[in-house]
Amino acid sequence: MQAVTRKFEEVIYKTQVVDSMLTRSQFMRGTSFISKWLSSFMSEPTTTYNMLLDTVFKIQNDVRKGLNGGQAFAKHFREVMRTTAVYMASAAVMTLLEALIGAWRDDDDYETFMEKFQAGLLNNAIDEFLPFNLLPVASDIYDYAKKLIGDYVLPDEWNVYSYAGGDSPIYSALDTFMSAADVADKYFSGQNGYTLYAVIYKGFNALSQVSGIPIAPAMREVVALWNNTVAPFAPEMRIETYESNETRGAEALYAAMVSGDPGREATVRRQLAANDADQKKLESALKSLIKDDLAKGNITDAEAEARLKRIAGMGRNDAYNKVQEWNYESSHEDNWTQYKRLENAVISGTGIQEAITELTTHGKTAKEVQDKVRSIISEQTGKEKKMTATTAERLLQQYGGMDANEAWIRSQELTYQARTGKQTTSDIAMVKYAIERHESPKAALDGLMAHGKEKKNIASSITSAYKQEYLDLRKSNPSQAATLKGQLISIYEYLGYDGKKKVEEWEKEKKK
Repeated sequence: MQAVTRKFEEVIYKTQVVDSMLTRSQFMRGTSFISKWLSSFMSEPTTTYNMLLDTVFKIQNDVRKGLNGGQAFAKHFREVMRTTAVYMASAAVMTLLEALIGAWRDDDDYETFMEKFQAGLLNNAIDEFLPFNLLPVASDIYDYAKKLIGDYVLPDEWNVYSYAGGDSPIYSALDTFMSAADVADKYFSGQNGYTLYAVIYKGFNALSQVSGIPIAPAMREVVALWNNTVAPFAPEMRIETYESNETRGAEALYAAMVSGDPGREATVRRQLAANDADQKKLESALKSLIKDDLAKGNITDAEAEARLKRIAGMGRNDAYNKVQEWNYESSHEDNWTQYKRLENAVISGTGIQEAITELTTHGKTAKEVQDKVRSIISEQTGKEKKMTATTAERLLQQYGGMDANEAWIRSQELTYQARTGKQTTSDIAMVKYAIERHESPKAALDGLMAHGKEKKNIASSITSAYKQEYLDLRKSNPSQAATLKGQLISIYEYLGYDGKKKVEEWEKEKKK
């Protein structure tokens, strides 16, 4: 009887080909609701765990009998190695089978079977090779922990735990019902993401868990068979859980193009066409992937430009500017423009020519750059008041496309704006400033004449600026009109005209 018992135990407890009633742990034999539900479907995992634990107990027993740890381990070395090898082989086979089945059932149309299989290998290997995942309660704690770690600790690219199903019927049933309700709500409320098939499958999955009727598993296998036989030849007929989106398609296309796999690229493009992918959204997603690689230091600026041209279809200049924009945004808070470097250079007074060369090399004409230089100088000298008139005059000549006379006159206009806060482009701006402050305009007049302005043109500008103002003041404020008349007469006489006669001619024209 003892010999038969030993052989029986060897066959039963080491092969796992056994009715679960014979291999239930003490916890699994409990009659409470909690012990029954938490230990459901855990018979074989528990047997496997006990097989490993048995070798540990044998070593501990020998230590208690007087052997040291090394002697006890040496005594049971072959058994430990054999048991470990059996466990590792079993875990490896399970990992392989689960990865194959998972890849077969996965309806992601932008990943190949091999890509799905490789992702499944990592996820399943971690689960299968951890012994404590074979225990009731511990396996549920592990499932919760890996989900929390995947969601809140690991970066997205490291997260192999996209879903923690759990072996506990309590966890699984509640999760399935909540998931089914969430999917239905998103679909019927018009949110993007899930398909009608997802709603039907999730609903039947919840029903199957409650009733025990395998409706959802049957649906899943039929759909997997369809997607792996018919859909490869007719991508538009693929049955999917999720709506196809440009982001997932862009990731697959990006990986194919970066790896230089034209066959894979062609396959992804066919699938994108079958899914009516929006081209603008696709290009935007591709740019985002390139930006991420650049931000992580995976590629250089030059490589990012090359990928923008080859993968995102951008021109040379646009690709260059996009990379400059990304680099600027990573270290500054304000918005980037193509002229940002030029603006900073003009304000600081250094690196202006380098900034201009960069712009003209990457698409901007010389005239466009000169116009922008003048605009920046106007902002800094006028409203911002950060640049002196002398500096503005010099920069306008060097980089703004103006000659000496034009630059001087423009600097005077900007000086007037800075002092008064008024916007003007009048070449007699500083003459007006002197008139407004009741000061002598002779220095301003001399400057105009020294910088190419003829007396008759200055006089004409004075007339255009003040004739109507003077005539209006005669009616509304005779005192101010008289003061202005005296100033105007003085200016005209300085320019070689009969000032009194000229102003009186205005008065006669008004009377007529």
